Amino acid sequence: MQPLFRFGVLLFIAAALVGISSTGVLAARSIVISGGDVLTVPARPAGARELPPSRVRLTADVTWGVPDARAVAAFRAARTLGFMSGFAGPNFVEHAGEGYYLDGTSSNTYGAYANHVVYPRQREPGNPSSSGSGGFLYAPTMFGPGADCIEATTVVQDAYPQVWAWDWCSAYPDPYAVVVVDGRFKRNYIRTMTDGLTEFTVETILASDGVTWDMALYNYKTQQWDIIYQTSGSRNPNYGLGEQGWDFFETYTDVENGISDVCNKFPGPIASDEISLSFDDETFTPITSGDSTHLKFNSFYCSRFGFSTPQTYEWEMLYSR
Repeated sequence: MQPLFRFGVLLFIAAALVGISSTGVLAARSIVISGGDVLTVPARPAGARELPPSRVRLTADVTWGVPDARAVAAFRAARTLGFMSGFAGPNFVEHAGEGYYLDGTSSNTYGAYANHVVYPRQREPGNPSSSGSGGFLYAPTMFGPGADCIEATTVVQDAYPQVWAWDWCSAYPDPYAVVVVDGRFKRNYIRTMTDGLTEFTVETILASDGVTWDMALYNYKTQQWDIIYQTSGSRNPNYGLGEQGWDFFETYTDVENGISDVCNKFPGPIASDEISLSFDDETFTPITSGDSTHLKFNSFYCSRFGFSTPQTYEWEMLYSR
């Protein structure tokens, strides 16, 4: 099997960093909240020494969910078959994506961080099938390079969106932690960031035991990182992942008469911002053209979609009228 995303890589020469200080620290703003406390958004990434050293009992203030089996099957098929395109007549199933390929190795990359847009009320039809109508958005979806085990995926479907922790080090890769993006999630984890978008903050990192991989969400209500999933091991070799990583907007959808079934209006831009990597397990550095590459594969079959990279560490997908 060819490694996923091996083909079609196009080098993207990005503009100079904006919104980052001369020391490489992510720009942030402070908000005075009830009681005079000050809240900083986005949250600063946490180093391994700031998180539990190994496995812990999970106490995240979330609504745990069950993934749609159809969304799981579509995601696994997309990863297994790589740049899958099912073109066959007027109606077919297409897997497409655009974003950043992230560079790193198991010996020098220890985590990934980003702010991801999500809209609790957004819906997509779900259930893509060449004999029916439907589709999912996996957007944003982030997988750190090197030996990272966990892909942090936002799934937009025909119910509340979900945030998955997809374990690629499992003997049977699956979303073993599923968080529902409901009112509880909105109160605890979503905030308006410096770019004006409503986003949650997510991080995957190798714990200080050197074995455990954590996926954590920043709880802006309690001002602490909540671990939602932990795992260990090596990437499952049956999926040809190598040491690749990415942060993408992805679709898996029916295409009927040349139009994608997920070619629907968004509540606002879908974006991944302040994408950063850790090269020492303690600090995070925003990606540049030196450790990331712009990549697009297959067609979205939606002329209203407009992809852009406002900064070297950010991508945005817009739906235009």
